[in-house]
Amino acid sequence: MKRYDAAFKEMVLDLLGSGQSISQLAKDYQKSPITFRSWQKKSLSPEGLSGKGILTAEQDEINA
Repeated sequence: MKRYDAAFKEMVLDLLGSGQSISQLAKDYQKSPITFRSWQKKSLSPEGLSGKGILTAEQDEINA
């Protein structure tokens, strides 16, 4: 699996946020649209791209 640096992911997510389409960005950067869709989906999740989300009070209590 190919790894992309955080700066590239951030740039792509910024471009998606500004209204550019996944398909156009995939063509522009010669990458799979599936990769960009995955990043977008992860960025919208509570965990974000890092996989370390912000814990809710309930989750904090469970972990304590």
